[in-house]
Amino acid sequence: MKAPAAKGKASQLTRSRLAHRASGPTMSYLKTRIRASRLYQAAFILAIVELTRRLHQAYRQAYDKHAADQLLPQNPQGDVDLSPAQRKVVEYINTLAKGLMNNKDCREYIQDGPESDFRITNAIERLAWLEKNRGITYFHGMEFNNGSGLAISAVRGTYTGFGRSSPRIVPGYYFFTEDVGRVTEYWRIDRDQARLLVILHELRHDVTRSPDSGPPGGAESGDGHSQAILKKCLGLVTEIPKQ
Repeated sequence: MKAPAAKGKASQLTRSRLAHRASGPTMSYLKTRIRASRLYQAAFILAIVELTRRLHQAYRQAYDKHAADQLLPQNPQGDVDLSPAQRKVVEYINTLAKGLMNNKDCREYIQDGPESDFRITNAIERLAWLEKNRGITYFHGMEFNNGSGLAISAVRGTYTGFGRSSPRIVPGYYFFTEDVGRVTEYWRIDRDQARLLVILHELRHDVTRSPDSGPPGGAESGDGHSQAILKKCLGLVTEIPKQ
């Protein structure tokens, strides 16, 4: 009865192999474990990236607060010449500004009319003149005049009430910060666009010799002029943020 005995042994061997296979991890199970491990690693990396971003943001905010509280003089004496690093930034922004003003709508808004009107000062030529004649200086502070509130920039000169001196555009401390005094956040634009907005806004004051006026949010208000500059010069259609 060898044959039947062999058959019985074969059956036992087969059952043993099946039991062994059933007791060990399947290929599907291993793949699931590997996939889960990779997802965990990816989630860990993303968490590290987010933590790094938040730490960098907190550091930048702390640095700005430190600069505001300790580095900046409480009562700056006045504006001074741009440093080499500041001049490089301003020259870059002015180059972009002059390029934008090649657009007729932009240029005529900044200078408040066409060149055919003899009373109109060409805005591109005026900006070039200011660059060459110490017409853009730096104010190492945040409040340009006692009681005037925090500001990013100003126009100074004979007709602006700051004493008898040559008219000039004066960027302040905020102009050179990463968020340009939160202009980036306010209008939802990037840093260069914010600096362009500031320079073009002040250039309009310089050329037209007129301040912001009218009710808040109106066409002649500061936000009204900024909104028009963003649209006519940068091609950005934006709503005036609610205060």
